[in-house]
Amino acid sequence: MGTDASVPEISDIALFPLSTVLFPGGLLPLRIFETRYVDMVGACMRQDATFGVVLLVAGAETGARASFAENCT
Repeated sequence: MGTDASVPEISDIALFPLSTVLFPGGLLPLRIFETRYVDMVGACMRQDATFGVVLLVAGAETGARASFAENCT
């Protein structure tokens, strides 16, 4: 079965939930201090991988159920 060059490859990436919006190509200075995110970014750097920033719209990362923005096109 051949591959269609017009269909982008789907891959898993690490996600960094923040209460801000980051547009493609934008810069966002980060102060990473939580161990889980220090580890995540460190792993991405070691593997030459990327991570995404996802908008956290409700909830708290360490308590209530978090909600994320959907259909952001």
